[in-house]
Amino acid sequence: MSNVSLLDCPIEILHHIFDYLDTQTIFRSLRCVCNQIYATVKTYNRFQLNLTLTSELHFNFILHFFHLENVISLVYSADSNKQSNKIDFLSTNFDIRQCARLNSLTLLDIDNTELDRVLPLISLSIQFYHASHRVPILSLSKAIMKWNLQQLYLINESYITTILSWPIPCPLNHLTIDTCTYTEFMYILGHSPFLRTFTMKNCIGMNSAHSIDVSYPQLTSLIINFCYLSFKNLNLLLSYTSSITYLK
Repeated sequence: MSNVSLLDCPIEILHHIFDYLDTQTIFRSLRCVCNQIYATVKTYNRFQLNLTLTSELHFNFILHFFHLENVISLVYSADSNKQSNKIDFLSTNFDIRQCARLNSLTLLDIDNTELDRVLPLISLSIQFYHASHRVPILSLSKAIMKWNLQQLYLINESYITTILSWPIPCPLNHLTIDTCTYTEFMYILGHSPFLRTFTMKNCIGMNSAHSIDVSYPQLTSLIINFCYLSFKNLNLLLSYTSSITYLK
């Protein structure tokens, strides 16, 4: 059986291999192997950049070699004292509007005023400074509808309906939050006809729940890490979601 060289693989196969490598490995190591690999890297357009605590040297390297239109995912965090506004920092150092194919943006330790200039996305992850921070985020509600956002991850935020004016109908099909009350659970499902997956860290009960004649067949996956509902309320909650195929 003859040996097959990596260089004999079609470009599509090489690009698929790149999907499983971090950007630094592709650019600093693989790209330098030979002219053929160098040319193949130049045609790759599915880079996933993680700029978490990126050094200035590495950041300048990225600015020099990257075509931002080839970036599909961006993760960013920095010293919150020096760079408190993530969007301003990104916009100042490179034009985020050039990331035309960007469909996922994760901003760690975000302030609630930083959402207005973000590009249309499929997936948005937000980690707040403080768990008790409950200032209304009107721009987030607008973003969900304007971008037809499909996946939303809110970290370190409790009582979601107090910070988010829920759009009707909400286009989300995946939602991950920290804390959700029984009442909020019912409210969210009632306004989210496309929601398939719902993940929460804490599920808590506020008031005694009463059975109502309603069903939310759209939900197929429910994950609750810590459930503080009474057995009665948990049974009621599950009775409204009869289409669930995955429960944890």
